[in-house]
Amino acid sequence: MGCVQKEIKKIHSKVDELTRNVKQLIQMHNGELKINLNVFKFPKYLQETLFALNSIGKGTAADVARVTGKARAVESSYLNQLTRQDVVSAFREGRRKYFEIKVKL
Repeated sequence: MGCVQKEIKKIHSKVDELTRNVKQLIQMHNGELKINLNVFKFPKYLQETLFALNSIGKGTAADVARVTGKARAVESSYLNQLTRQDVVSAFREGRRKYFEIKVKL
């Protein structure tokens, strides 16, 4: 029975994650429901990075890594890929490099 309960908890966790992602995709725009599906053109690993950056607004690779649970170097690589694809802008404040989504999800 304990194994089944663990699997149910995993399923609930995934459902919660999907719910958060869908809420980020659905916005109200001038009283009209707007769904941005452009994010789905990216691989899942970049989608996770985009969702994390979207949730914090602007941040460093370390900030995004704290949200996703991945290594900072991995998120830095992903954020630089998104910058080259012109989805994310990068700028420096002092020594730190910050990233921000150009168009809100």
